[in-house]
Amino acid sequence: MLVDRKKRAWLAGLLGGISLACVAPPAHAADKALLIGVGKFIHDPKSNLPGIDLDVAIMQGVAKRLGYAEIKTLRDTDATRAAMLDALKRLLVTEASPNDRVMIYFSGHGTGVADGSDDEDDGQDEALVASDVQATRRADGTPELRGVVIDDEIADLLAKATVKSVIMIIDSCHSGTVDKAVEFGRPVLGTTQGTKKLFFWPGFRPGRSGKGFAPAARPNGGGATKAYVSLTAAGDDQSAIATRAGSVFTVGVEQAIAKYSAGGTITPRQVVDAAAKYIAAEVSPNERFTPEVHGTAALIDAPITLSRTSAGGGPNWTEVAAIVDRLPGIDITGLRDRYVDGQELSMTLNLPSSGYLNVIAVNPDDTVTLLFPNHLQPDNRVEAGKFALPGGVTAAGGQELYFPVVAPYGKTMVVAIVTKRETNLFKTAVDANGGSGLRTPSLAAVKELIATASSERAFGVAARPNAAAWGAKAEMLTCRASGC
Repeated sequence: MLVDRKKRAWLAGLLGGISLACVAPPAHAADKALLIGVGKFIHDPKSNLPGIDLDVAIMQGVAKRLGYAEIKTLRDTDATRAAMLDALKRLLVTEASPNDRVMIYFSGHGTGVADGSDDEDDGQDEALVASDVQATRRADGTPELRGVVIDDEIADLLAKATVKSVIMIIDSCHSGTVDKAVEFGRPVLGTTQGTKKLFFWPGFRPGRSGKGFAPAARPNGGGATKAYVSLTAAGDDQSAIATRAGSVFTVGVEQAIAKYSAGGTITPRQVVDAAAKYIAAEVSPNERFTPEVHGTAALIDAPITLSRTSAGGGPNWTEVAAIVDRLPGIDITGLRDRYVDGQELSMTLNLPSSGYLNVIAVNPDDTVTLLFPNHLQPDNRVEAGKFALPGGVTAAGGQELYFPVVAPYGKTMVVAIVTKRETNLFKTAVDANGGSGLRTPSLAAVKELIATASSERAFGVAARPNAAAWGAKAEMLTCRASGC
């Protein structure tokens, strides 16, 4: 871990995964996840959203940490209205069983359409926008919106569902303002620009309030589902925000789990509260939105067990290792096979090229910590040749850095990557430990780094002298002072 020696603070960076069940499910139960991301539109490319692929990538990692054996995705132009409804019906009804635990995630535009069942106080149904959305007019000239899935349709399916439990995570606008462009006062996820996830059309009335997505809206379906929790990015009169490095709420959920992973449990309410604090800290006041949680009261505050992977090989371990496996190697020396509590980590990298260096550690509980760059040295530009870490880092104010071994103990992996293209994970990292200065890199940014390396390699730039990126990884065992 990265520590300011003068303060002698013992810090831990946290990034973990949750398991939806408070107790282990029966052996024959199935954990199924449906992840829908719509950032590209067939009839209206001007409404395309940035970063939606990264959102789905984040939630794939979350679903794996949740222990889902079956993960299905619908992305962009494949996610038509018919495809979305068919996938939801299969998940909740036709291919469901009473012991299934189900997760549904949506990232894309939200909007409102005329209430067709007279059950909304504001006269509008909330709707999720599919890729084949199209604003048209009826024969009488009134505006009509096709290619959306409305809250009544989702409520009907939830009421008919025969599964054990459902959690929905919806990252879209329920309403909000017509102007969709966002200019942040300071960088958010490494950018100063964002896009509101609202699909505006002539029949939409902004700033209204509705019921949202809830099975209670259709209680007569006769379904067996009793456990339901919905986590939504924004209120009915607010706008969620997408950026090129992922949507703010989705990354906020990721960081909420990071914050609570040390305690071993988290509740849906804590997820939403922590995500709200993250949004409040990152987004300027005039663009802020407030996540909400709804559903079965007992489940909203029920502790959810956080996964542990002390033997290594967890989802984050696998994802981070994939970065290096695609790259030519870096010579790395100075690391031991085993460390005990309090011993200090140091290494020397023989960098084959000048560029930009990022060093991260995947901890025994599958959390991820950014070691370099950091708050005392955010500049990660390096020159070719030998580079000692932390000894080669000139910290602000003459402070000395070191990396002490602390709990949790077990299998640990350190990864170093140098890229010719400017890549700085510190720009999208979050202080997940209450002002400690130790940062957790956004999974969206890590995915972006993977994509950068992959795209360079896709063009066949593989010869070491001309490569776009290099990487190294080292595994070790960390132990208590008394031994392993």
